Amino acid sequence: MLKKCLLTIIAIALSAISTTVYSMAANPWPEFYSQAPEILIIDPMAVMAGSMPEGANMLTIKLTDVALYSGRICPSMAAGYMLTKKAMDALYPNSIPQRGQIRVSATAAATELMEVTSYITGVRPLYGRGEINACDLVIDPSLKPKKYGQYVMVFQRKDTGKAVKGVYNKFKLIPEKKIKKIKKISKKILQGNASPREKEKNWSILNTMVEKVLMETPEGVIEIIPMEGYQFPESPEK
Repeated sequence: MLKKCLLTIIAIALSAISTTVYSMAANPWPEFYSQAPEILIIDPMAVMAGSMPEGANMLTIKLTDVALYSGRICPSMAAGYMLTKKAMDALYPNSIPQRGQIRVSATAAATELMEVTSYITGVRPLYGRGEINACDLVIDPSLKPKKYGQYVMVFQRKDTGKAVKGVYNKFKLIPEKKIKKIKKISKKILQGNASPREKEKNWSILNTMVEKVLMETPEGVIEIIPMEGYQFPESPEK
């Protein structure tokens, strides 16, 4: 009887340990990620597919959702998150943004910023939501940055034509020399050649930059500028 009780206790203990380990592994992000502002957006497709009841299809997007989608949050992805939020706030000052009514153009292909914006707004480079032969995410060569290290995106509402330009000034967040060092160590980490000290230092620098963007966004790092009469580029299929 005693042996049976001991085995039961051990089994319960192992189960608790396993659950704890899984719980920790399921949420490995730095704590400050949860302090980032949330983004609300309405998705009509959720109703169309029966995923959500009509009138209750407002999604709450968090930075941790983006982290799960991308597997990481680097300074540029954090900047893309905040830039998209600020652009949506400017386009919809008194209402909630709606997927399918937003289109985005960019000065050039940039994985981090485009990934974040696409995930949040639902814009895609291959098709327009609810539209045939329409792209909601395109490259517009006319959007030339004024300075080296800038990345420009234009967010436009389809229903009103209202548009804002979002500018990310990378070097106002991280000096170019520091970026080169970060990339060098990051490459070593991926290759498995970085020392524990190099890893900790690199992670500390990156997380400090991410937290700075999310919590206080230094002046000049992100700019949101109204655009009058912007002509969105035609779909490549047309």
